[in-house]
Amino acid sequence: MRGAASRAAHKVDANACDTGRMRQPYGTGDIIEIEFIDADPGAFADPAVGSDGTPRPSRPRPSWLVPVAVATMAAVAAAVLVWQPWQRPAVWRTFETPAPAAAALGNHLLPATAPGALTSVTEPASTVGVNVASSAIGYVFAEPEATYWSRRWALFEALATGVGDAQPAPADWTVHGVPASLSHLRVRNDVEWGPLGGFNWHTDSNLLSKQEAVAFASAVGVRQGQAAIRSAYDLGALEPLGSVSAFHSAFALEDALSGSHFATAVEATMVEYVVDTGAAVQVASVPAPPDALALAEFVFGRGSATLVHGLPAVSLTSRDLGNVVTWLEGGRLIAVTGGRVPEADMRALAESIRPVTDDEWSAASQPVLAKSVVSGGAWSSTDEQIDVGSGITATGVPWRASITVGNPMLTCLYTGGNDAGRAACTFSTPLTPSVRAFPGSTAGTVFVVAVLPIDEVGLVLRITDASGGVFDIEPVAANDQLSAVAFEIPATSTFDLVDRTS
Repeated sequence: MRGAASRAAHKVDANACDTGRMRQPYGTGDIIEIEFIDADPGAFADPAVGSDGTPRPSRPRPSWLVPVAVATMAAVAAAVLVWQPWQRPAVWRTFETPAPAAAALGNHLLPATAPGALTSVTEPASTVGVNVASSAIGYVFAEPEATYWSRRWALFEALATGVGDAQPAPADWTVHGVPASLSHLRVRNDVEWGPLGGFNWHTDSNLLSKQEAVAFASAVGVRQGQAAIRSAYDLGALEPLGSVSAFHSAFALEDALSGSHFATAVEATMVEYVVDTGAAVQVASVPAPPDALALAEFVFGRGSATLVHGLPAVSLTSRDLGNVVTWLEGGRLIAVTGGRVPEADMRALAESIRPVTDDEWSAASQPVLAKSVVSGGAWSSTDEQIDVGSGITATGVPWRASITVGNPMLTCLYTGGNDAGRAACTFSTPLTPSVRAFPGSTAGTVFVVAVLPIDEVGLVLRITDASGGVFDIEPVAANDQLSAVAFEIPATSTFDLVDRTS
């Protein structure tokens, strides 16, 4: 009943439409109302024409609109150019190795006037290719002001082998999926792997952890003959310093001047004099690429800029060599050292260095090479000398190695005896592990003398022969401060002090 009454209350004439409403015919469903809205003819009219048909005056465009639009478009264009979404980011960052300079200078260099008595001459067995420092491809990265002895740095090198890749195998460390070996000595980490991609690979680092050293090794590569590193690898504070070829040249030069012996890629030519004060003055040079001067400062130590022969040079004080002046000239890295000889005198000596003819070189060097350093029936010895090794070589030549503790420390190797006796000595920083090498009793051997603080337990002299065999020799106590070992080994072997516990 309530529903019927409700419908009756809403009854209207079915034809009524003057109210603008149409109601649903009577039935059983709900009532639907449809309302008509009067049309507005001006809703779709031309905005430029008024309701009376006359043109409307145009509104002026704001003065700021055009500059803002232009600036917006320029910003969008610049963002697109910077972002360049159509380009993929580079996977590798490459470092160009400068082409070797033409060898304008040979290896026979002497001062215009000898600063003292010439005492020794060292010359490579061969000077073929003296303008090529190394065939290795690689680069050195270092923190600002870093040297080979301080702060963080890392380097890598790749040597072409022409053979295939190593087979993956279980290993404590892997690089690019192939087994890698990691050598650790105090703050140094050395990683080797390969062959891979036709190269044998090697990295060295200072103050990087083992994990960081392996991560660095995993990021390096060679692309189109250039040293490269993955763009995604974060070098942190390390900055590109120079080619590994330049490093080899600088390292070989310092190695020769300091009397150390490592497997260097190039050989130095060196002459040594004794001046009136008793100090030793040395002149040495090695073939080097154009970027070698920056690496010389990395290896020898930081110094100040100067000029020699109008060319850039560095004057510095080395912890092992004293005052040093080094410069790059004619495809060679050249250095003069003088211990405590004044810096001004060292620069004057450097300015006097000049190339000499073969005849001039022979005239200067032959008297030294022919002279016996030690004469008489026995080697000279003093109470300060401590013998660290002796014996008879396979060819029947007696030999003896000794050290004289001091600052610097003197390491000497005596061979022969009677009138044929010879002696060779080098200096090193006291209480610092060092390895010194001297010419062997024959052309195929070399004498090695290692000296280190007695509390450096775990360090051994590791010798690796040409076939890959490894031999560890443990130093023995020389006194209450030092331990040492001396040995004659084949010249084809390599050697270094390593931590046997790593």
